[in-house]
Amino acid sequence: MIFALIMLGLLFLVGCSAPVASVAQEAPGVTTIAPSATAAPTVGQPSPLTPGPTIAAPTPVVGNLQVQMESYGFIPEPAVIRVGGTITWINGDTWLHSATSFDGVFNTGLLRQNETYSVTFTQPGEFPYYCMRHPSVLGRVVVTP
Repeated sequence: MIFALIMLGLLFLVGCSAPVASVAQEAPGVTTIAPSATAAPTVGQPSPLTPGPTIAAPTPVVGNLQVQMESYGFIPEPAVIRVGGTITWINGDTWLHSATSFDGVFNTGLLRQNETYSVTFTQPGEFPYYCMRHPSVLGRVVVTP
């Protein structure tokens, strides 16, 4: 299964990086594939893609903020508060979850469904964290002055 996913990913990457090609039929049974003249812009040329909408950064919450642990994710992500604010993690899932900072600043331990854990942040900074039971589930606390 993992091998198949890796191969699928490699095929996707090769397919995405290959230039757009034009196909011309020269004679019966003979096909020529040539790169398109407009396949990819060169360095310094504007991209033919139009930019997407600008997404505003979340406004920091003054006071308390609740972060839900649900469906293998943390909501909101990132959790943005001001110095002195408190974040309360709530496990709304049937699975055990934690919010464990990579730098050891906080660790909720494994929380059961509907259990909570609160942390008050007294210093500004960014605090990335993960779930101990599901290490691919990541979150981030951003504390602003």
